Amino acid sequence: MKMAGSNPSQDWLLLGMDPKSTYLLEICIAHNSRSRKDVSCLIDTMVVDADTCNFKDFVNEIVEKNPPRYNENVIVAHYDHSSAIYMEVKSDQDILEMFAKHVDTKVVDMSIAYTLPSETPQWPIVSTKSIDIQCTEATTSQPIQPSICQLDDDNYLLNPEPENEFVGVDEEALYLSNASKTGVSHEDDTSKSESESDSDEDYDEEDGLVGKDPTPPAIVSYDKEDPPMVVGSTYPDWATFKLALSQHAIKHEFEYDTEKSDRRRLRVCCSRKVEEGCRWRLHASTMDDEVTVKVKRNPHAHSCTSVRRSKEVKNATKFWVCDVVKDWLIEDPRQGPKDLKAKIKSKYKVDVPYKRVFVGKELAQKQLFGEWDNSFDNLFRFKAKVEKCRPGSVVVINHHTIQDKVRFNRMFFAMKPCIDGFLKGCMPYLSIDSTFLTEKFKG
Repeated sequence: MKMAGSNPSQDWLLLGMDPKSTYLLEICIAHNSRSRKDVSCLIDTMVVDADTCNFKDFVNEIVEKNPPRYNENVIVAHYDHSSAIYMEVKSDQDILEMFAKHVDTKVVDMSIAYTLPSETPQWPIVSTKSIDIQCTEATTSQPIQPSICQLDDDNYLLNPEPENEFVGVDEEALYLSNASKTGVSHEDDTSKSESESDSDEDYDEEDGLVGKDPTPPAIVSYDKEDPPMVVGSTYPDWATFKLALSQHAIKHEFEYDTEKSDRRRLRVCCSRKVEEGCRWRLHASTMDDEVTVKVKRNPHAHSCTSVRRSKEVKNATKFWVCDVVKDWLIEDPRQGPKDLKAKIKSKYKVDVPYKRVFVGKELAQKQLFGEWDNSFDNLFRFKAKVEKCRPGSVVVINHHTIQDKVRFNRMFFAMKPCIDGFLKGCMPYLSIDSTFLTEKFKG
């Protein structure tokens, strides 16, 4: 968001508004990074009239579009260029003083922080030279839908592609080993032709094919129980392809190791390549659109023994479990990991560890029903909306605190028409509570 350093042209001025009292508010909304992992910062703009703008209506409009979560405070501040600090806005008087400091530029740079009571607001960092806030710029003359940008926090440490799960090969050591042996001839007990066919030179020549395929055709539906892995098979993206590859391995009773994996290509080989000399390998890469995945090479069939007798199948990842149990959870969300584990064993003849089934079920529930924490926050928005739209309705949310964390307990609500119908439609009656008989026939 560009900070106002000079007098800009008022091309944002709306028709019919007084240019002397109209201001452009460039707002950076900074959310609490601990409780909100999906978004940290929003950029928005507002055109207001200083003669009619007041603090309460301004905050209500912001909160209406960006409701706070449970127990969050909303703190408003504006950037003072003369002192190069953020000054909090708490009243109508502060609003007037804010407009007075920007009477020349008519552009006010504001920041709104959503924080917990025990935390201090963290305002965007401002450079004194270029006077830029470290957020994506939003240039418009009218209020727009906020754009999303990330603040500097620990989220950059998260894996951007969680589907790239480790499958048992130390790829870093593999690359270092390959790099140290560049230019050195390899001696093997197999014949020269087999050595050449198993070498990485075939893949090095094929690397030039990455991204040079024509625009891919529409994805044809395939059998998800037995996905095809023949040369030329296409999949819409990497996530779908990796799930299909896991299903293919489980269906045909083998395991694979990842030799190379990046955002544009994947190379895998049979996990029994060394133990039994199985030469199966597969190379897939993205097409010209850099999204669609195509199988480029699959030259050899498996010659290894089945892994069905293995206690654990490593290619049955948590993402594969998530994809498998999703339909079962739609039918009956109350199924536990133990029941799902038994169903996987019965259908796919593989024994998946309980913990992996538990994590896969959690992923599936998150995709189907959303975040549980967000659902709890939405309860209070539901309560406010019901009480606003239907006055007289009763919504009671009961919760308790465990180690400074709020935990949902139960909820009761009754709509106003239901309450009126019960009071007017039910006949009056008398009730007697239970009591003890104290005379001859006790009871």
